[in-house]
Amino acid sequence: MLLHLFAIVLMSLPSSSKLGDRRHWQGPQQQEEMKRWAHRFGVDPQRFESFLWDSAQTYLKVRKSVIRPFLKYADYTGARQGWTMFADPRLQGGRIEVSVELEGQWQLLFRPHSRRYDWNRWKFDHNRMRKVLGRVASSPQDPVLAELTRWIARQVAAEFPNATRAKISVIAWKLQSP
Repeated sequence: MLLHLFAIVLMSLPSSSKLGDRRHWQGPQQQEEMKRWAHRFGVDPQRFESFLWDSAQTYLKVRKSVIRPFLKYADYTGARQGWTMFADPRLQGGRIEVSVELEGQWQLLFRPHSRRYDWNRWKFDHNRMRKVLGRVASSPQDPVLAELTRWIARQVAAEFPNATRAKISVIAWKLQSP
């Protein structure tokens, strides 16, 4: 049991293909974050980035050699964990709200975290849907928004056949850097 726990902990050490991808490091969000942290530490941004890059590469090499003996065990038990939760946080938050027009009056149907406006909450709270909603909030021009609004419109039409219109609002805001 102790060996299993030890193996699982080692296998859960964070890793990301983005950590070893120099092109990803050149992205605007990543560059801005490194500049902010370099400024906070009072160091040169290029030297700071170089230090981070070298540290990340060393970490990835050490992680790979440490988990190597446990790879077959992880495959056998199905205990593989690909974890990139904190690798590239979104700096854009948001939510959607759904309203319907009935007899000339707008009625709010869904608002996240509301007990009163909880239409189809079980669908919107699903982990896959939360990922879609996060994507839509951070990139409203993404074609996924059009697909999502069509899907919601079909749901509204099925449940509210007397509705004249439906409105899907995307409310987005910028989050603070960690």
